[in-house]
Amino acid sequence: MNTPELVDEEDFSSGTIRNGSWRSIPTAGVDELMTPLSCNNYSRNAKDLRDRYADYFVGPGKVSWQDRMIA
Repeated sequence: MNTPELVDEEDFSSGTIRNGSWRSIPTAGVDELMTPLSCNNYSRNAKDLRDRYADYFVGPGKVSWQDRMIA
């Protein structure tokens, strides 16, 4: 089933997002049934890697348009 209006769509020139119709589909209470299976702790290595990527992408890896895309 190909329904393009179902997914979110981004207008790259303005940085705005048009919400897809999936957002209005009722969840029938499924959200309430989902409980965390763990305490969501991450490893020290994962944190260090995340921080290295963050430093890179706001420093030497920064692209000219990224500040415009962050609201």
